[in-house]
Amino acid sequence: MDRSSGRPQKSTWWQRFQTAAGYSMQEMAVPPTALLSLYAPGALSTRETGAEAPTVPLAPVQKARPQLTPPVEGAPHRPSPAEEEGPPYLLMIVPFDEGEIQAQAMENWFQACATDEPFSLELTGTRREQGFLLRASSKAQLTLLRKQFEAQYPQADIYDLTAQAQADPLFMQPGEQVLIGDFALSRDSWMPLKMFSGEALISAGGDPLAHILASMESLVSAPAGSGQCITAQLVLQRAPDSWIAPDIRKAVEHPLQEERDAQAAAFKGGKGAGTASDPVEGLKIALLVAAGIVGYVGYRWYQEQAYLPLWLMALALLAGGIGLLWWRMRAQRRPIYDMKLVSEKLMRQAFYCQLRVIVKGRVPPLPQDEQKRRAAMTPRECARVEQADRKSVEEQLRSHLSHVEVAYRQFSLASANSLYLKRTRLVRAGDERAVALTSLSRAFPYHHWLLRLLYGGPTKCVLNGLELAGMYHLPQAITDLPLVQLLARGALQPVRDSSPQPGFFGIDPHRDLAFDLLRLIPQSRWRDVLFFDFTDTAHPVALNPLDATMGGAQPAR
Repeated sequence: MDRSSGRPQKSTWWQRFQTAAGYSMQEMAVPPTALLSLYAPGALSTRETGAEAPTVPLAPVQKARPQLTPPVEGAPHRPSPAEEEGPPYLLMIVPFDEGEIQAQAMENWFQACATDEPFSLELTGTRREQGFLLRASSKAQLTLLRKQFEAQYPQADIYDLTAQAQADPLFMQPGEQVLIGDFALSRDSWMPLKMFSGEALISAGGDPLAHILASMESLVSAPAGSGQCITAQLVLQRAPDSWIAPDIRKAVEHPLQEERDAQAAAFKGGKGAGTASDPVEGLKIALLVAAGIVGYVGYRWYQEQAYLPLWLMALALLAGGIGLLWWRMRAQRRPIYDMKLVSEKLMRQAFYCQLRVIVKGRVPPLPQDEQKRRAAMTPRECARVEQADRKSVEEQLRSHLSHVEVAYRQFSLASANSLYLKRTRLVRAGDERAVALTSLSRAFPYHHWLLRLLYGGPTKCVLNGLELAGMYHLPQAITDLPLVQLLARGALQPVRDSSPQPGFFGIDPHRDLAFDLLRLIPQSRWRDVLFFDFTDTAHPVALNPLDATMGGAQPAR
């Protein structure tokens, strides 16, 4: 308490900074202007500034731990689905400045990482940042994927997040709900999607990654404190080389070859000329013989008044007729395809692929007046209001999912294949289905061994390395992506030669970006930070924005 005025003493700007710089940052009512400067060691020191530049050494930023409900005394411990599946084997990839030589590096990486265990590549985005993640099924596979990635992108920074479960964007906190959108191919897997070669990726406006990440910017309009996050996940598993066996002829056979053969046979002067009509005639004879046998057996049952087997036979004939009609219509509808595109699809290493877009969010914290209003409600009214809040969050998640769905339409080919949103599922924290978020084997639609045996694989969607490289790759040097923090991460990396240590200078009128950058600064460089808060009346900063002399002497009049 202030002795002179009797009013509570205001907290210093450093106390407010410690409160706002944590992972559970509270939104301020009036966003002040913040100026953050990270200078090179030795170029400037806090001792030289003295009282003219009021700075404080950067204190350690403490991560806010999630508030867990205390266990009931005497109740048995029940492990969560995440604990049963084990820790996530996760890597965070920070891109560096790329050149045109590395445009096709991801395709080579896919072919070098064709393991039998499933793994996933993820694009994740929040209100303030976007990132690239790599998830594996085991520690050995994670090591293999990391070594191969470092071989293709030696300048990219890779951080291991295996021991940090809270950093996993698929980790669900209590009160959160997730909307999962499963994508599938609209046609058969041997028909390709739109492929982006190396020249297309490095051309101006030709990188599809920019449009996918731009669709995640809809989270900017999300309410503060809602924790909304979008993750585009590609779950992959090596497909055997035999998957192309039924359709390998389509790479060399013209789609109109049968029509041409029929026209040639008719031109030679005979409807029955050639061998194409022999199976048809044999099928007709077999059907006539079967019809005679069935008619004779049915007549005997009718005379014996065995109506039950007679009705069963009638139903079997009806089902068989419908099936034969469906097969006939399907056989006459032959697909038209481009042999060159099919050849490009089948000539590369392929993967079973499951594309999932996972949108996560929760009800934002309520203001104090709303909390007081709900405290006065009856339990039924309060439950009705909470249900309305969850419904509102679900509508927001569906809106974000629709934006990402539109972004993936750029891989569609009208003459070949396309992606479409097959189904959506809403999962809440604590559900049994929440384990499928981090379990790669259960991400496929046919994860049960019996379904895999029936359908011949974990999914019907098969993509090759070039198709996957267009969906997931590190950004090119000319790609304009909303990854502001990449510049800060590059300045924070220690130099490996005798060149000076770089730094950065940032001005943020809303102060949230400045606090995000503060969390990226390692402990070894905390004393190299100058943080100026122009709303701090206890430590005013003398800055004249109209001073054009740049701190020099006044010009002579």
